[in-house]
This record gives sequence, structure tokens and C-alpha cells, in this order.
Amino acid sequence: MSNIYRVFLSLVIFCCAMQDVNGQNELWFSAPAERWFEALPIGNGMQGAMVYGGIKEEQLALTENTYYSGEVSQNIQKGASGYMPKIRKALLSNDHQTVETLSKNILGEKSNYGTNLPMANLKIGFEHGENVKGYKRSLSLNNAAVRINYNIGNVTYTREYLASNPDGVIAIRFTANKKEALNFTLELDGYERPLEVSSDGSNLFFTCKAWEKKHSDGRTGVDGHGAISVTENDGTTSYENGKLLISKASNVTVVPTMATSFMGNDSKKYISEKMALAKKKSFQQLKKSHEEDYRKLFHRMSFALGSDLQTEVPTDERVKKVAAGGTDTGLIPLMYQYARYLTIASSRENSVLPSHLQGIWNDNIACQIGWTCDMHLDVNTQMNYWLTETTNLQECATPLFSWIENTLVPSGEKTAKGVYGANGWVAHTVSNPWGFTAPGWDTGWGLHPTGGAWVASHLWDHYAFTGDVAFLRDRAYPVLKGSAEFFMDYMFLDSETGHCMTGPSYSPENKFLIDGERFALGRMPTSDLVVIRKILKTCIKSAKILGIDKEFAGRLEKYLEEMPPYQIGSKGQLQEWYFDYEEALPNHRHMTHLLGVFPYASITPEVTPEFADAAWKSVLLRKTPKENWEDTGWARSMLLLNSARLWKPEAAYENLTDMLRLLTEDNLMVIHPPTAGAQSNVYELDGNTGMCAGVTEMLFQSHLTAKDINVQKLKSAADTPILHLLPALPSEWAEGEIKGLLARGGFEVNIRWKENKNIEAKVTSKTGRPVVLRYQNQFIELDLKRGESYTWKP
Repeated sequence: MSNIYRVFLSLVIFCCAMQDVNGQNELWFSAPAERWFEALPIGNGMQGAMVYGGIKEEQLALTENTYYSGEVSQNIQKGASGYMPKIRKALLSNDHQTVETLSKNILGEKSNYGTNLPMANLKIGFEHGENVKGYKRSLSLNNAAVRINYNIGNVTYTREYLASNPDGVIAIRFTANKKEALNFTLELDGYERPLEVSSDGSNLFFTCKAWEKKHSDGRTGVDGHGAISVTENDGTTSYENGKLLISKASNVTVVPTMATSFMGNDSKKYISEKMALAKKKSFQQLKKSHEEDYRKLFHRMSFALGSDLQTEVPTDERVKKVAAGGTDTGLIPLMYQYARYLTIASSRENSVLPSHLQGIWNDNIACQIGWTCDMHLDVNTQMNYWLTETTNLQECATPLFSWIENTLVPSGEKTAKGVYGANGWVAHTVSNPWGFTAPGWDTGWGLHPTGGAWVASHLWDHYAFTGDVAFLRDRAYPVLKGSAEFFMDYMFLDSETGHCMTGPSYSPENKFLIDGERFALGRMPTSDLVVIRKILKTCIKSAKILGIDKEFAGRLEKYLEEMPPYQIGSKGQLQEWYFDYEEALPNHRHMTHLLGVFPYASITPEVTPEFADAAWKSVLLRKTPKENWEDTGWARSMLLLNSARLWKPEAAYENLTDMLRLLTEDNLMVIHPPTAGAQSNVYELDGNTGMCAGVTEMLFQSHLTAKDINVQKLKSAADTPILHLLPALPSEWAEGEIKGLLARGGFEVNIRWKENKNIEAKVTSKTGRPVVLRYQNQFIELDLKRGESYTWKP
């Protein structure tokens, strides 16, 4: 890299950082956190912390993304595949009770399934008074750093917290503007799990085991190791009764770092190396490398709505105002960028595992209830990563792709053979770092054979956005082909309907009624139909692009021809199953039968208006009566996403507003409220990331191509992407600007608008191919070279 380019890049990053001098990208509070949902998250894709900001006692809830209980287990029942013919016979006879009974023999065995666990609490006790003035606790999204300031008497105390990906550590700097004014202790606890602490007199070391008895036997899990290193101290350091004592200082840097033995990693060596490197750097050096690394990702995008930012009001007060019925348009861009921040903090190119249910953090609640902190494949993991392509964070999906290829697929091949006697690979409702791909251990939710295929479609999306043929050939296509091979063996020709069908399978996580009795398992739930169609079609497209597997693609075409169409039910709804069953849970939070709307776009208002109307009817029925709707962060995000894709701007805005009012905590984390096994509010990353993906769909869509638009004037080739500007813009967003969005086909897009119109859009080609821009019913066809930009004012 030339020196000129380095200077230019530094200026670009600096200018991006300076765009937020008014504090738009900042969460701030005027008091310390008293609970987890008031604390502020930091993370580097490997290690995380929730920062409370206490005055007398500070607390950092430390987490690590491979700190899991459990182990690689044999989760398939012996002889499972032998039951499939019997189950299929019962299915074809509509003997639902026998299907449910026999299907227990193909369920997975939970064994030592495990869960992610919180690792340790770092407690910092300060020896100063509590008569505090001017307290401020903030999280800068621009710099990925927490800062705390307060005054006691004539002393100003400042703390800075960051989690550095380049250096693989968390770093904290404590300063006071008076010499010898800093006196504090450092100690650790392991929640209800054992934690062994030792010291060499100037550092704390801890060891722990990821053992628990809810999701494993209490004796299986990784070993954890960590260190709390004092790297800068102008005072003294001593050790007494399990605590480090910092005395008579004014400038201290503390560096926590953590690692585990996951998959044979030498965690002690990792800790030793990271400590040695951290000691060679000042806090300012750690901060500089952290900010340069982070800004390259975060500052690719900017987003603003109007000018009423309300940044002078503490974030928790803004949340309470909205919950009480007020409006705060500026909170939407803040939450949008917060979701991108959480993604960067949770999932980086060098992360060993993808984000789990809570990202990289752990509230010590989700891991102790039935779900676990794992990789759910019936919406949650998918939603964690939907924003990575559109919001210019493509590298953050790398650990997801690697986990699918290296863990899910090899394990899924064994499950395909052992449970179904099929080729290819399969995964079901839940999975984890240990490669669990068997059906879940309950017929009510475990038999979801399209869960793995659904998450694997993210690999195709990456190709669609980048045009990276090498990625398609070497990584995406082998995974997708293996999934298609499974479904070719798994589906069967149904003599009653004349179609290729699936089963036994369920529609997450609903049930249907037969003579008043509830059943979960049946033939071809619509979610199966949508996902399998997507996998077969993308394999056909991939084979054509790569110039391979012509005969295989031809076989897939025949399967597609024999699969059933969508069905519209007696209420005008898109049926959740092939048959028009009565729903046992008509207000259920899952709406997986609408995957054809989002993300797969096989149902759109313009191409399939009849099915689009039926899908919208399904949405309305799910929310009627409104008070019975099972509201959660991710479920509300699906309502938002479906409303945007169906071009219902006011409905999308209503769902977004309800998310802010009903499901957003003080620290802007979106919750799963007490329902479905939760006794209290539980954090789920997908609520935040799903909100971000939904707002993007309101402002910009790129899932259609020229062949989908019934406009005779278009001369572009059938596969030319259409970039649809402001497709679901609500009237409340009269003015705004968003920059840095990514589109399928390899384009970057900026959009600015005023008075709900007066639009200006700039599109830049990253691949050099034709494109169609659309605003309402205006179109413009362009043929841009790689790196070329065009500004359009329709």
C-alpha cells in the first residue's frame, strides 16, 4: 500500500468519524447500570463484556464465544432410518397419531448438547466517596468504546473500555486528574460455577470449566482460562486475599483476556501470548489499532432520518418516552447502527464460531432455560446474519460460512444416513458448536428437516451480492448441492396428491387440529416447500453459472415440476400446510410459511399478486385479536420484514414502532419477553439485527430482476437486477439519507430524499454489469463499468 493511499484512507476514516459530532451514534446514560439490560456491550468477535459503570463497584460480565458446555455426541437413535417406511405409510393414511408415536423413534438424543455460558464477573471496587457529580456513561458506535466520566470533589475520574480484535484483548484505562487519586481492587467470581483464581503479584489468572446440568451432565464442556493483566500503572500493585490492589495511581491500564480449550485449542498458550503482546503496548496504541480496524467496517454506512436527533436526552429516557407513546425518529437510525455494531462485536472473520442466540454476550438466563444459547436454525441464526450483506458487513458472515462447511455439513451427512437413509446432508431445528444436526428431542418442535438448508442459503446470498464465482464454486455450491441431494432422496411421490412431498415434518413451531386434537407432524408444511424450492433453484443456477453438473440440474428441474404449488386456504390465507388445516395456535409467533415473502421472494406483489394478498391475509389473521399475538423481538422483526416486502409502509412503520415501545430495553437491546419458556425478559441478538434488516427493506430492495417486472419498455436482460428505491417509505419519514447499502449484483447505493419525494440516488458498480434503478413506477436502465457511478434524480 502506497504512503499516499495510506494518508487518503486515514483521512476518509477521520472524516467518517467526524460526521457524528452531534452524538447521533452514541448511547448515553446519566447513571450507572443496575441490571444487565442497562449495561453496555463491547466485543471483539471472540471476547465480550457488559459494562455496568458502577461508582463504588464496577462490574464487567465477561464472555467468550467458545465457552460451551457439552461435547460432540452420538445423537442419532439406533435403527432410526428403519422407521421411515412405517411413518410414511401412516402419513399417507392420515393416521396422525401413529405418525407422532412412531416419529419418536427418529428423534435426536439430547445427550450432552450443551450451551454457551457466561465466563466470569470482573469486579472493581473503588476507594473513593460516592458524592458524584456530572456522571456520564456512554457507548460510542463510531469508535466501539465505552466511556465513563464523573467528578468527586475536585477530582475528575475517567474510564475507557474497548475490545480489540487485532490484539485479541479487552482493554480498560482508568485515569484521575489528581495524582494518587486512584485506589481500587480487582477480583473475579464465576457466578454459580466454580472459578479458581491465582496471582503472580501483579496479575490475576483464572481457570474455569463450562459445566452445567440443564443441557449436559455437569461434567462435560470446555476448560476456560483468563488473565487480568495490569499493563500500565503509575502507582503500586499488590495482591491480597484473591484481589489485586491498585494504590496511589492516576493512570492505570487493565487488560482482561480469555480463551478456551474448544477443539483442542491451547488456551494457556493463547493467554500467555496475548498478555505478552499487550504489555508491550500502551493503552493509546491498543486503542489506535482497535479504532482503525473497527472503523473500516462500521463507517462504510451512514443513516439519518430528519433533524430531530434528541441526542441531548439520555438513551434510557428516550426509550421510556417512546414506550409511553411518544415519538423519537432519531432513535431508529441509532438502533439501526447499534445492530451493525452488535454484529461487528459478535462476529468477525477470525471468530471461531458464529454468533449464538445472544451474540457474544450471555445474560445467564437463556442458558438456564429450555432453549439454550446455541445456533437455532428455525429463524434465529438466519436473522442474526441477514443484515451482513445489505448493510456492508460481508466479512462478518465468515464464521457462519465456516461453521456450516466444517461442522454442520459433515455432521449432517451422518444424520442424513442414520435417520433417513439418504445421501447429502441435513440439519434440523437446533444446532451447536459440537455439530448437532439430528432432529430435536421432541416431536412438537424437533422435526424441521429444512433448518440446515435454510441457513445454508446464506452462502448463495453472498454470491448474489458479490458475484464471486470462486466462492460459489469452492464453497457455496458444494454445500447447496449436498443439501439438494438429501432432498432428492428424502422427498417421496405422494399417491394422494400426485406431488413430491416431505414428511414427517412440522411448521415451526405451530400445530394443526384434527377432530379437536393437536398434531405437529404432517406432509409438506409450506416452510419446507419454500426452502426446498430455493435450494433446488439455486443449485440449478449455480450449475449453469459454473458450467457443470448439467445432468444433475436436469434432475432437479424434474423434482421442481413435481412439487406442489402454494395453496390458498378457506380464509383467503396462505396455507401453513399443504392441507387447509385449522391452526392449533392461530396467533403463534412463528410465521415460517411466509418465507416465500422474506427472504426468498418467491411471493411478491408484482409477480404473484394473488399469493401476496394471501400472505398478507396470513399476517392479519396471526395478529387478530392483537392482544393474543405472541410478541417477541424476532417475531416482530418478521412482521416488519414481511410488511416491507409486501409494500405496506404504514404497517411496517407500525411494527417498528411497536418494537420500540414494547420490546426495547434501556440499553436498546431487543427482548424476548416472558413467554415460550422464559420467565423474564431474555436478550436475543436477532431482535436487533432483524430490526435493522427490516428498516433496510423499507428503504431499499434488490431481490427482483428485469424478468419479474411487467414493463414492456425494459430492454435489459432477464437477470438484470432491479434496485428498488424507497419501496416501503412511511409518510412519517419525510426526510432522510442512507449511504453505503449493498445490492444483489454487486452495487453500492446511496439514497437521499425530502418531503417523502425529491429523491436523489447514487449507484456504484463493484462488478461491472447492467442494472435497472426503480423509484415508484419510474425506471432507468444503466450499463456501468466496474467502479463507475451514476446519480439519478427521478
